[in-house]
Amino acid sequence: MTDKPHGLTGKKNAKKDETAESWLQVRTLTSDKSLWVKAAQKSGGNLSGWVTKTLNDVAKKELNIKE
Repeated sequence: MTDKPHGLTGKKNAKKDETAESWLQVRTLTSDKSLWVKAAQKSGGNLSGWVTKTLNDVAKKELNIKE
């Protein structure tokens, strides 16, 4: 009996350059979350990615960090 690769490749589009290893939990109003979800969908992404990008952009601006 020979070992063959199973052929399952997983979600290649889900593979990231860096793996997130920390969690952020936030209590918020349902109306705020709904607004954020709509903004994330409009930008073509998901809520997690949108929140990360938005917070990073604002933090860099606040701290005068230029890329």
